[in-house]
Amino acid sequence: LGLPESFDIAPETISTRYRLLAKQLHPDKYENKSDQEQAISRQYSTEINRAYRTLIDPVSRAQALLAVKGVRVQDADPDELEEIRAKTVDDLISHQNDFRQAFADNDLEAAKEAVIKLIYRTRIMSAVCNDY
Repeated sequence: LGLPESFDIAPETISTRYRLLAKQLHPDKYENKSDQEQAISRQYSTEINRAYRTLIDPVSRAQALLAVKGVRVQDADPDELEEIRAKTVDDLISHQNDFRQAFADNDLEAAKEAVIKLIYRTRIMSAVCNDY
């Protein structure tokens, strides 16, 4: 997208640059051009969309920046996943206990917060188990 090689790029900057390039190189603008120009426009349009999706997501942007420097980010190793899983299990138990106590004390706001934490920890646990 022609943006600086930096992690600290505002989402608005990424979106603005994307919209500008997408508009300039949109295949519809090349419908009366040669087959070669149309193909190039489609290719650029695809690359612009891919670059936008990569840059707008902070995790993807970080991985792309490392890739440019020759550093490949690999999936977490099994030991690291086990460590995350164990911590998540501990957190789940803690939040269950927090809920149990808050509900017993009729502290519904604290019970609600504990359930919200349980929901998110359960999602994390599910993601870790799917990668494990």
